[in-house]
Amino acid sequence: MLHIILALLDGVGPMQLTDMQRETLGLMKQALTSHRQAAERDGFDMLAYLLEMAIIEAGDIMQRGGDLSRGSELLAILGQDRRHPQ
Repeated sequence: MLHIILALLDGVGPMQLTDMQRETLGLMKQALTSHRQAAERDGFDMLAYLLEMAIIEAGDIMQRGGDLSRGSELLAILGQDRRHPQ
């Protein structure tokens, strides 16, 4: 799931979300929520926490209307952003 999120964030900056992207984020939030609940139920606390952060980020992207610049900064820090090679 993380590779999908990173792929969505890679190479994009401020923009407007398309209807398809908004729908994709909504579906991702649903799937992530289900996985977070399973992780909590089975005692995988760190995994549940990380999934919760992904849920929050997806919601933040939706609220910002597609401004993904914060995600690009994170990718640069992680060395995943091809626009900012390390």
